[in-house]
Amino acid sequence: MKILLLIQNLHYGGTQRQLFYLAQGLQSRGHSIVVWAFYSGGLLEKPFHEAGISIKFFNKRGRWDIVGFIKKLRRVLREERPDVVYSLLAVPNILSILSRFGNWPFRIIWGVRASHMHLENYNRFVRMSYWVERRLARFPDLIIVNSQSGVSHAVGVGFPEYKMVCIPNGIDTTYYDQNRQDIDKIRAEWGVQKTDIVIGLIGRLDPMKDHQTFLRAASVFLQDPSFPVRFVCVGDGEPLFRDELHALAKQLKLSPYLIWVGPTEDMSCVYHALDIACSSSLFGEGFPNVIGEAMACGRPCVVTDVGDSKLVVGDTGFVVPAGDYRLLSAALLQMLEIGPKGRQDLGLKARERIIQNYSLEKLISRTSDRIESLV
Repeated sequence: MKILLLIQNLHYGGTQRQLFYLAQGLQSRGHSIVVWAFYSGGLLEKPFHEAGISIKFFNKRGRWDIVGFIKKLRRVLREERPDVVYSLLAVPNILSILSRFGNWPFRIIWGVRASHMHLENYNRFVRMSYWVERRLARFPDLIIVNSQSGVSHAVGVGFPEYKMVCIPNGIDTTYYDQNRQDIDKIRAEWGVQKTDIVIGLIGRLDPMKDHQTFLRAASVFLQDPSFPVRFVCVGDGEPLFRDELHALAKQLKLSPYLIWVGPTEDMSCVYHALDIACSSSLFGEGFPNVIGEAMACGRPCVVTDVGDSKLVVGDTGFVVPAGDYRLLSAALLQMLEIGPKGRQDLGLKARERIIQNYSLEKLISRTSDRIESLV
């Protein structure tokens, strides 16, 4: 069958990487796949091309280009004649429904990938998008949610439970293997000594990731000089928010111990350069890709209890309540106190947990089965 995947952009983010894995896997199963993105210029365009996956762009003129965009989308759908349109995230979900009326009778699948969003942290457009999405949730034929917490939240705000299914994200455990030879190189680029213990937070600079709690936990942690620790934040975000975080780090006197790293393509290398991976998210997480990826690299994790983080980590790491920087700092200290051998054992256990429960094969087979039964 022909499946049209609809997304806003192909920047290097968790949703976009999952889209790539899905497109590649579904195509390998004999489906005809075409990806349509609102905007061009993303870092993931190259991997799509190299994998032989068709990607096309609407070149949308901005977030308020709605009427004109719907006309373009309807024309594309008439030309492509897909059996299924699978959209991901709020705005593509909304527009997939608005494009359906009077068009080719394709099936519509929504991808919902967040839970318990604190919308007061975002602008009017984002808040309005989530409001409209909730009110259109009865129209898609199927809603795929990537976390159990996401299903519970969506049902609580009015999504129809009978149309929803939970399919967790898949992790490429072959790419995120344990045998990387370039760890010393990237640590040297960061200015990290071989004896340093590196604790990293990987994720875009966004209120939901709560870098503030991570930074405050680092400040408390550094009051005890027992361990030679360096902290790394990998990712980027809106300039104004980024400046606020840098100012907070300076206020907390973290500069000698904190490294800011922008978007990086070779994420496997980044994870392997860490000794401990941390997620301090405050809200909004569904299935946290960065936790699964770090675990697949054999890295033990300290995470906050948001979304399915606790479920993913299981007994291979430490989980603390969201927003409490003192408890987060204490958990990081506990992870250090178990020593290199203890962390290595947890890391091996973490990788095995991802292989057994969250493989790419499981993601692709579950999704393919659902699409085929729907059509």
